[in-house]
Order: sequence, then structure tokens, then C-alpha cells
Amino acid sequence: MIRKCVILLSSVAALATGHWLGVSPAWADEGDDMYERTSRMSTSALEACAARSDSCRMQLGQAYLYGAKTADGEIRVDTNSAGGLLGAITRYPYARYLEAKRVLWEEKGDRTDGDYLRGASLLQSSCMEGVLKACIRSANVYAGRYDAFGYFKAHPDLKAASIALQNGIRLLNARLRTLADRTDDASRYERDSDESDRNDYQKMLGRVLIESNDRKGVALLEGILLNEREFDGDVLGELYETGHLVPQDLVKAYMYYDLGGDAREEDKQRMATSMTPEQINTALKRSWLWQEQHRSYRPGYRNGEDFPIQAHINDNE
Repeated sequence: MIRKCVILLSSVAALATGHWLGVSPAWADEGDDMYERTSRMSTSALEACAARSDSCRMQLGQAYLYGAKTADGEIRVDTNSAGGLLGAITRYPYARYLEAKRVLWEEKGDRTDGDYLRGASLLQSSCMEGVLKACIRSANVYAGRYDAFGYFKAHPDLKAASIALQNGIRLLNARLRTLADRTDDASRYERDSDESDRNDYQKMLGRVLIESNDRKGVALLEGILLNEREFDGDVLGELYETGHLVPQDLVKAYMYYDLGGDAREEDKQRMATSMTPEQINTALKRSWLWQEQHRSYRPGYRNGEDFPIQAHINDNE
């Protein structure tokens, strides 16, 4: 009983001083509101607080990392000071995310392979403990998407990238479940944003799986066809044209290229030399049907009144 009282009093005291730092995944991705908290404190008060509070160390570390205004002035960017503060509290997932950003993006000195590996590891760990924004950065780093990061450009780790993306999707699904029954405008906006982000994660996961020669990536990308903004016909067209990971299907490939608009005109012209007029017409019918279904039109579109459209985009006729 005495121990419970001590814990309760300690928690109340921490909350009263404004320096309580949660470590749950729910808190983990809310670090950007530290900008607002920093602006309400003077620089000297924040520095004094950082001497005794991990929460303030994180606020001050982020302030040094990006530069931030305080109640009495401004804290200028100082990556060395940021590293000293953040490196001491990497037991917190958001601190790991900030330290990874410092190591990989903000630090201007020459990076070694060890720096790349450490930064990527911090991002992946932060992602696994609930920092959503760390997931997409981790995936891009491991997949070698950043040209300036020589190590991972030459040695991509697609398995690690897919793990980060899958965890990001899991976090987004959890957030969407909490918003499912809310009808206020702010919740609707947040829900739309999270659904859009989930499509982005799924799209990248599909590409990473395909790069890993995993056919599940094809099914994932084709499943996203229901959302026009995330349509990924370029990759699918190339796969069905070449027969990589899927049976070769020139009609599907041509359809996907047609949905790519003018940018894929040369691909269509190349493919037309190997197709019959009937195959091309079938591909166009499927493309036009998709455009009607999604109210999203490409050059050359013909509606059902001009041309009877009966084919389905997944038919193989």
C-alpha cells in the first residue's frame, strides 16, 4: 500500500511540473508538439529543466536539431548539442527517431558505413515502438531510395524495408480503428489522412516485395487499383509485358500502360507491334471501363455511349 502511494504521488508531482514523459507507443509519435511546448518556455527555463527531465532533454534536443523559438528568443541549430542530449535518452522511441535524423540527415560531416547502419537501426527500432514517421523513413533508407546514402544504395536490405512498412501499416490500422466511430470534422480529416498514408505504405510495400521477387507485391498493387490516386500501372504494365513474377499478359500490360496516359505512349506503340487489333481493343475497353468506374479520364477515353464497354479489368478475354 505504501509503495502504491509513493508511485501515485510521484506521478502527480511529475504531471504538476509539466515534465511527465510517457513511453507508450501512443505517445511515441506525438513529438512534434514539443515545438509548441518549447515556445512557451524561456531558453534558460528549458535548459534548467533539461538538467533534470528527460522530456525537457528531448524538447531541447529537438530545438537544437531544427532550431526553435522560445518565450524569450531563439535556439539556433546546433547538431553537436542535439546529439549530446538525444544520445543520452535513446531509451525513448521518439528520441531514437530524432537521433537517427541527426545522424543520417542533419549531421553535415562525412558519414561512415557505421553511421548509416546506426541511423537505420535507430529508425527501425523507433518504428517498431510506435513512431509512425520513423517507419517510412526506415523503409526508404533500407531500400536504398536515398542517393546520398551510399551504403544502402549499394547494399539495400529489402527485408528490413518491408518490416518497417508492414509495421507502419499496422500502426495506421490501429489509429484508424480508434477513429472509426468519430464523426467530428477533425476526426474525419485525420481518418482521410491516415487512409491516404496507408495507401502510400501499401504501394511502397508492393514495390519492395516485387523488388524482392515476391509475387505478393503484385497482388498488393493490383488491390490498390480501387484507389485512383494510388494507381501504380507503370510497375504492373512492365511485369505483365515481360512475364516477370506473373504469366505474361499483353492485354493487361497494354491496359495498364493506357491508364498511364501520355507518359506511356511509347510503351503502347512498342507493344502494338506484337499484338492483334482484337487484343488492343480489349485492352482499351478495360482501360475505359476503369476510367468510367473511377471518374478519372485519360487522353483517348471513350465512354460507354460511344463504344459498348462490357469487359472487366480482371477478365482474361
